[in-house]
Amino acid sequence: MANNFFFKNTPLINTISLQSNEFTGPISTEIGLLKELKYFLIRGNNFNDTLPTEIGQLSKMTELEVEMNNFEGMVPTELGNLKKLTKLNLANNNFSGPFPTGLYTLNKLSYINMKSNNFTGKLSDQVALIGNSSSSAQIWDLSNNKFEGNIPKEFSQIEELRKLNLVGNLFEGEVPDEICKKTGPLVSDFLGLQVSCDSVRCTCCSPSCFPSDLLETLTELPAQMDPDLLTYWKPKPELTTWAGEDRSAQNKAISWYHYDDPRSSAGNVTNPTQRIVLALLYYATTMEDNWTNSFNFLSSDDECNWTGITCVSGNVTEINLASNGLVGFLPRELQGLTELTSLNVTNNKISGQIPTNLGMLTALNTLSLNKNDFTGVFPNEICELPGSTLFQVDYAEVDCKDGCCDSC
Repeated sequence: MANNFFFKNTPLINTISLQSNEFTGPISTEIGLLKELKYFLIRGNNFNDTLPTEIGQLSKMTELEVEMNNFEGMVPTELGNLKKLTKLNLANNNFSGPFPTGLYTLNKLSYINMKSNNFTGKLSDQVALIGNSSSSAQIWDLSNNKFEGNIPKEFSQIEELRKLNLVGNLFEGEVPDEICKKTGPLVSDFLGLQVSCDSVRCTCCSPSCFPSDLLETLTELPAQMDPDLLTYWKPKPELTTWAGEDRSAQNKAISWYHYDDPRSSAGNVTNPTQRIVLALLYYATTMEDNWTNSFNFLSSDDECNWTGITCVSGNVTEINLASNGLVGFLPRELQGLTELTSLNVTNNKISGQIPTNLGMLTALNTLSLNKNDFTGVFPNEICELPGSTLFQVDYAEVDCKDGCCDSC
């Protein structure tokens, strides 16, 4: 690739695919000679140095994928000249500097993967300009960088936005309500919004992280939860995080307990937190009654008699909801079930990341999560639990270190 002869003598080539090899060195500036090039796919090599600005001369380029190399420095603003670009993958390199301003002019771009680099600074409200003439689903992954400041509400203006991953950055504040509205039933094809819950408050993320101290205040009725205002389109903007049918699973569980649970109304609940956590598990994994067997969940029975629940001395010790049609995410608030020894949700369609909070369940010795749609890294916090443990996940989708998960 560093040989200028190749570029000078193949001017009509439209595809370069050199993925998963061991090519090294910089990309020659002569790449600008390839005026017909549409696909430049060099994922999984050892190319280094900076991306040459001459890439901006390739006006017919539609896909640029340089993931998993050793590129560094700033992304050339000249990428803004690639008006036909639909896919950009810069992930897992050493790029630095602010968000590439050249991307704001790319109205056909529908896939942006910039994860695991060293990008810094704040995101501009111009994010809404990217891909605004594309009819394709918008997938954004900016995770594991050093972006900071508030998350622009203008993400909500990206009409075809489907996934937005902002985990592992330095964002702060609250996910704007305008973005959360895209996760409701009116736009149910918005598949996922992820942030780092330790620094950002979010009611609509998957997994949700509202509020950060939920376990400490779980049984308290928030002032915003006036039952007469439990509808998403509220007249008071400060109340919109407590939304009607498109409010978060956490909100649904708390409001159910305070307004709809006959046992709570009768003052006959021994462990309110435990009861709400189980209700939260239901709301986080159900859509339109997709559970195969849920006939007595959220009933007036003691929660220890609910489907798949086993208790000892009134404390939940086992949850077995295998092959039960679960769809959604595992809530991190499961850490509130402090006596839990076994969690089995095998053979469902649960997605998202596995909550690190499960590592706080010191009694846990069996965790069966395989045959689901989990992604990401299996938390070390769970691997480090004391005692004899059996953890099962789908190793093809979840990265689990040797000796921790069965079959990983």
